[in-house]
Amino acid sequence: MVQGHPKLLELADAAAANPDRLDTQLAAAESAAPMQGLDAFFRDGTSTLDPTQFLAALSAWTTMALTVLPLPARLLAEFVACI
Repeated sequence: MVQGHPKLLELADAAAANPDRLDTQLAAAESAAPMQGLDAFFRDGTSTLDPTQFLAALSAWTTMALTVLPLPARLLAEFVACI
């Protein structure tokens, strides 16, 4: 799901250190991605959504992914996004 991005791999590795947190994140991602049309993107790296739909789905997925992070990690991610 992280598509090989080094920082996202670090985040995924940190999440994997806590099995309960990892289960929560995976369940949320699995339930959200198909209904938002991102399943093909996460599986194949491509999408059938038009650009507007893709950005809306990606925005919703990102928001969902941030909600399961601990507060300090979420604040850091939000800060970096604002830069």
